[in-house]
Amino acid sequence: MDDERRRRGGAGPSTSPRPAGGPPSSKAVSCGECRRQKVRCVTEVGDHKCLRCLRMRRMCIRPAPISRPWSSSTSPPPTQEHDEGREAEAATNGSKAKRTRRSGVELGLPAVSNPLRLLAEAGHGHGGDTSWLSYFSDGVFDSRPEVGRHLDPIAGGLVTEEQARELHTFFMVNLNPRTTLLDPEIYTFEHIGRHNALSTAIFFAAARFETKTHSLSKPLEDHLRQHVIPHVVLYDCATIELVIAFLIYGAYYPVTPRVIDDRSWSVVCHAARMATELDLNSRIHSSSLDETAGMAEARLARHYRTRERTWLNLWLQEQSFANKTGRLPFLATRGVVDQSREWHRSVHAIEGDGVVVAHVQLRLLSMRCQELFERLRTSDENIEYYLERAEADVEAWSALHRDIEPTAKRSAKMAIYQQHIRVMILVMPLQHPQASSSSTAPLANSTLPRLQDAVLAYLAEVVSPAMQQEARYSHNSLFTAASYVAVLALRLVALAGRHAFVRADALTKAVVDTARVFREASRDNGGKGGVAHRHAEYLEWLISRQQQAQQQAQQQAQQQQQQQQQQQQRQPIENNRASAPSESTVLPYEPKVDGTLDLQQTDLDALFADVDFASWVQRFIEADS
Repeated sequence: MDDERRRRGGAGPSTSPRPAGGPPSSKAVSCGECRRQKVRCVTEVGDHKCLRCLRMRRMCIRPAPISRPWSSSTSPPPTQEHDEGREAEAATNGSKAKRTRRSGVELGLPAVSNPLRLLAEAGHGHGGDTSWLSYFSDGVFDSRPEVGRHLDPIAGGLVTEEQARELHTFFMVNLNPRTTLLDPEIYTFEHIGRHNALSTAIFFAAARFETKTHSLSKPLEDHLRQHVIPHVVLYDCATIELVIAFLIYGAYYPVTPRVIDDRSWSVVCHAARMATELDLNSRIHSSSLDETAGMAEARLARHYRTRERTWLNLWLQEQSFANKTGRLPFLATRGVVDQSREWHRSVHAIEGDGVVVAHVQLRLLSMRCQELFERLRTSDENIEYYLERAEADVEAWSALHRDIEPTAKRSAKMAIYQQHIRVMILVMPLQHPQASSSSTAPLANSTLPRLQDAVLAYLAEVVSPAMQQEARYSHNSLFTAASYVAVLALRLVALAGRHAFVRADALTKAVVDTARVFREASRDNGGKGGVAHRHAEYLEWLISRQQQAQQQAQQQAQQQQQQQQQQQQRQPIENNRASAPSESTVLPYEPKVDGTLDLQQTDLDALFADVDFASWVQRFIEADS
């Protein structure tokens, strides 16, 4: 009752008489597990454990009451649970916001995951000083919500409640299926309204695409960047809703004037910090629950899966952002990622969970291919073995996950993931340290034609009707990844004058079509200030520059041909009777008599002419997470 009064109005404890120096109540103390879950703790006479801990096979520990005076003017005991929504209403600014904690068990984390519990239990029940028990009572994995009415986008006047409901609905219908972050059964409008950062991120992302509220996108983004994130960092906040909010913000990060101004990598790193503090990555807990149990167990399973889904998406986004920014990924696969192979088969899975699992497995496959290639010595036989093994692994992945979610939208995403990984795998040999040596002709002979096929297949998926619909509401990764592959296509076009295998017209058309799809998607995806429009402009500029270079090359070739003709006319007639050119005068870039390609080191130099290109082809190509 006292707790309820304190939540509702900030009132103190009951006014009934109470000994000045005694504990708040003489009733039996609830165990830590029931206290964290906010459920009634029922113990049969003579039993040490409560019924709930017996049923769920949990450790049942009842903290000894701390004998110290306290009144309505003092803070409640450290084990007291708070509702962050009521706390937010009580706080008026960030400096006065009181640090609160929510137990990790409340979010589905077993207490035994906290190693400090061992230290706390060692001093339990032996009497004497209780300070050590209270010292270890706050787990290292407990959540710390953001507190403050000034962080609420509705209370702050950024959006009205009607606009907020519309933006939430728009996000859940159009954007959430593409991010696969929020369980619709849990993240209702009422639920996100209790989490200021998450609601602001959802409203910001939806406002970018929703025509009627597009003008709200910039104020909401400013609120996130100038108020919410500084508050979270300064007060060391960490909740699963904050992790999700940062993932949404990073996925839909706005266009910046310069690349150096893009803070999406920092946003993802903050999300990783909070997620590891909450122990989201340790293991998959939902698989240990009885899926045929009642409603309470089903809701607990959904909370477990929200934690696991959040970590899988964070891991994918960190992999993607690391590639885009040229950094090595730092999140480990041990735990949830390694245990996720069958995670999508739960009865509590939501739409898109299967694609998330397939994408994770494909990323792991790419990592294994890279490890395999680094162990091989660059030679004809090893390169051919690597290419055949990698292609076989990708085909096996496709066969295993082809019907994981048999819808046109999901199938399109699976196809584009597959072709993108093929591009990444085929680029690895060309970026190997030995690729700069003089013995790279066999390596290029076996890799470049396959790379061209993978590039064309990927860009064909980008411009497919299903992906055109996806691009309307896609996050930034699709446009970034496609732009990198398009640049690779134009680099291959530059080799067309020397090698017959290069399909210059097909490659150029694929890039032109990609730019057109981006231009059309920009009508809904942020308009002229959005990521789609920015990448469309970039590709159109590259195409224009490529065409100008081709025209100049043709003009130079014509001039050289005219000069040669004039020179031949000046020579004596008997010199024109010379025999056919010997083998030594054949151009080194022409096909051999047996039909095989003879690529020289200058071909790789032309393909990887720019230093920036050589550094990002392997590391910067980003997957659509």
